[in-house]
Amino acid sequence: MAKATDPIVIGKRTAKNRVTMAPTVKFIAGEDGRVTEDFVAHYAERAKHQCAFICVEATCVAKEARLAPSQLGLWEDGQIEGHRKLTDACHEYDTLVVPQLHYGGLGTHPACGPLVGPSKMVREAFGQKSEVKELSRRTSGASWGSLPLRRCGPGRRATTGCSSTPATATSSTTSPPG
Repeated sequence: MAKATDPIVIGKRTAKNRVTMAPTVKFIAGEDGRVTEDFVAHYAERAKHQCAFICVEATCVAKEARLAPSQLGLWEDGQIEGHRKLTDACHEYDTLVVPQLHYGGLGTHPACGPLVGPSKMVREAFGQKSEVKELSRRTSGASWGSLPLRRCGPGRRATTGCSSTPATATSSTTSPPG
């Protein structure tokens, strides 16, 4: 029987042990969705203490679809450097890192933009009624299929949306309906 300290192969990568960190949401990003020093320190600390695989928390792919104004984002190129810094800090401890790509949908905080869903409706949330606009390729700036492909550098392949993750990241080819 395998032990928690045994390495494990995940795709083409080998994790140094079987200790993983599931995505959590801390809402400590800047109002611009950028990685903060607190983010880097938080994940580097887990890597330092032998976590072998980290799935970075809900990383929003559209500014207008965040759960809170301080949610981590990856909807513009200016956010890549922070993700690279976070990933590099974890790689110092041989920790694999991938993002959890996220779109808030009906959970979008009103301060972040209009609600978008599969059909037009009125929804009560956060103590107020809001009109939910129908999701279509025209109303969503962040359909999964339209995320830009980026090449990450030596030893990394093109990924959808996130250019700071190792080759274990996968591309989504699913687009929202519309």
